[in-house]
Amino acid sequence: MSEATPIGSGRYGLLGTLSTTLPRIIRHRGVDTILDRDVTILVLTDATLHRDNVLESASRAVLVEDQRLQQVYDVERAEPSVIITEPLSGRTFSSLVSRGMPPAQVRAIIGETAQALDAGARRGLHHLNLSPESIRVLPDGMVKVSGLGIEAAALDLESRVASHDPSAADRADARALVEILYYGLTGRWPGKRPGIPSAPRLGGVPVKPSTLVPRIDPILDELCERTWSSQPPISAAEVARSLGTWDPVAGYHESGTTPDHAVQRPSSATGGAGAANAGATAAVSAAGAGVASAARGVLDRLRRSGVGKGATVAPSAGSSAPAQPGPQPPSAPAGTDAAHAPTAAIENSPVAEEAAAAPPASPVESQQPGSPTVQEQPVDHTYVQVTGPANPIPNVLSTASETVPGPAPVPAEPFTGSFPAFEDGDEEEIDPDVARREQRTTNGILVTLVLIVLVSLVAASYIVYQTIGIPFADKDRAAADTVPSASAQDAGNGGGQQPAPTTKAPAATPEIAGVTVTNNPSALAPDNARLLTDGDTARAWTSHYTSSPDLTQPIDIEIKLKSSAKVSQIELQGTNEGGHVEVRATDINNPGGGTLLAEGAFASGTTTFDIQKPQESSTIVLRVTQLPKNNVAGELAYKAAATEITLK
Repeated sequence: MSEATPIGSGRYGLLGTLSTTLPRIIRHRGVDTILDRDVTILVLTDATLHRDNVLESASRAVLVEDQRLQQVYDVERAEPSVIITEPLSGRTFSSLVSRGMPPAQVRAIIGETAQALDAGARRGLHHLNLSPESIRVLPDGMVKVSGLGIEAAALDLESRVASHDPSAADRADARALVEILYYGLTGRWPGKRPGIPSAPRLGGVPVKPSTLVPRIDPILDELCERTWSSQPPISAAEVARSLGTWDPVAGYHESGTTPDHAVQRPSSATGGAGAANAGATAAVSAAGAGVASAARGVLDRLRRSGVGKGATVAPSAGSSAPAQPGPQPPSAPAGTDAAHAPTAAIENSPVAEEAAAAPPASPVESQQPGSPTVQEQPVDHTYVQVTGPANPIPNVLSTASETVPGPAPVPAEPFTGSFPAFEDGDEEEIDPDVARREQRTTNGILVTLVLIVLVSLVAASYIVYQTIGIPFADKDRAAADTVPSASAQDAGNGGGQQPAPTTKAPAATPEIAGVTVTNNPSALAPDNARLLTDGDTARAWTSHYTSSPDLTQPIDIEIKLKSSAKVSQIELQGTNEGGHVEVRATDINNPGGGTLLAEGAFASGTTTFDIQKPQESSTIVLRVTQLPKNNVAGELAYKAAATEITLK
């Protein structure tokens, strides 16, 4: 066990990762280090949806003791949360259908599955995601159903299916059982399912299984027809009762060469039904044993010649099980056609199990359910199981949708059950829960679109009002401005009240808070910007000097005000003549943008820019696009300079 990686409490170890079957739940192959047995470990991560429901369902599944359900050994809730289950093995129901399976075995497997689901339902657990891959048959004939409770919790199916109707979960599992039964009998799905051909429909419902495959028990036809009607089975237990008695499930060898003897297990039959089954087993005649022997001989010769390597023959019941006590029906005469016709069918037909396991047609058809006469059943283990690819539907009925005889059985009353009937045409069956979820999604999208439209209208209105200058609300005013003065209350001889004279508040005086200069390649640039507002006209701010007035990049002087104000005049002292400068209502982040307030050349001595249309702003940028002349001897011809900036 040294290669196993411990997890959780340390009792279990991880050996490898398995394929994922549930969203955001990691599946590992593992080992129980105390009991020294292989296990499957489901690891729940922080991203696992419905984590608490999954752990709660797994804890309840531990208490279910039916061996036909995949066992849940242990649940550890501490981080990381893990669920320990029995490893899956055996052949899936889908693989058995593809290999070819007689109707009696389909009935037995579905019956065992129904009883297993009923055992889980008594613990409050439902599958709700039952599929042909959820059902497996082990080599000894044991049926195993995987995913009970855990899949429904991980996919949140319980709340979606049975949120308003507690019995809806039982009905959903019952319907799934009948759908899989139909698939096992016909090889077609009664609806639409990826990878499986759909069954033909007549009158809005799937045709009876006996329409596609001959010699189907009328009880199975009746169960399928009732499921598509207004009175479907309401639970897995009812499906098991409707199936009546069934034969033991036949096992197989792992090598796939010879089926094992069927494992005897109690079914849902009562004591009387068990006696009838024992009598039917004892009724195997010499003709049936001869059929099986002839079939094995034919297939052995085919296998030795290399033609029939894909076929196997089950041992006869006469050689594998002792005769059961009970009434012995008379054996068929050795010289009758009943002993030779099946043998000829086996030698000439690729589907050998139908010829070997088919009961005589007339006795079965003539007897009605409930008749005291015991029906003659086919031999339990004398059918030939074809393990190669075989079409479970006869070729003559491959176009059953066109050759269905007679009118379809249509319910006398409209469908009122919990599950929708099939609609005419090729449209899929509409699930009420899916329709409700789609309706909720549609409503949510419509509400979201309406909100987006309303927000867009409000935003557009705000932009329009701001553009034309209409405020959304009045500006805040001091309370004193709205109360008339005392001197205005007694004006005039009559003591009439006169409105108080309103005086317009003086405009705020712009005050400079700081100056920033960018794109000034002068060596003194980091320090000399403060000289523009220090109040000392003896010291001047200067740019770099050059031989050409043109600049590759303008020099920007940002003037920050202490508060927003309207600037009507800018005065620069200590300037030289020439050059060009722009005055813009913007900031240093967008010096070339904003509103152009004024522009012009520098004047010698003092340069004044009058702004005709002042705008309220908190920053103003002086953008020098050309340098004025330099009056300092010994330097190059052009340089900008100023000693002080004042605003009005």
